[in-house]
Amino acid sequence: MAKKVLVIDDEKSMCAMLQDALESQSYSAKTVSNFELAKKILDDQDIDLVITDIFMPETDGFEIIDLIRTDFPSIKLIAMTGGGLFGAKDIVVKLVKEQGVDAYLLKPFTVGEFLEVVKDVVS
Repeated sequence: MAKKVLVIDDEKSMCAMLQDALESQSYSAKTVSNFELAKKILDDQDIDLVITDIFMPETDGFEIIDLIRTDFPSIKLIAMTGGGLFGAKDIVVKLVKEQGVDAYLLKPFTVGEFLEVVKDVVS
């Protein structure tokens, strides 16, 4: 059975690219652009992996990470960031690691890098 992956990012082009990449490797992928839609899917479906952007207009990935670690601790988690408002990626990476994610990706990244991290996390 295909692993179920939920991608959360406010950039539609990023969602489309990641969904295509995941589906090309036989993952079942859904994409959403905000916290409320993500929460609904997490409540209604069995998800194996969540991949979330950290900085989004309506919410931030830290809220999503906290929800998953509290309410869905068995779900694997990958965080993505380009640095956002902090600007300094090393500060963001430190914060992400402290949240207990399974892996992180620094934007920009290649599809190959993305798929390698996904494979490592779900295996």
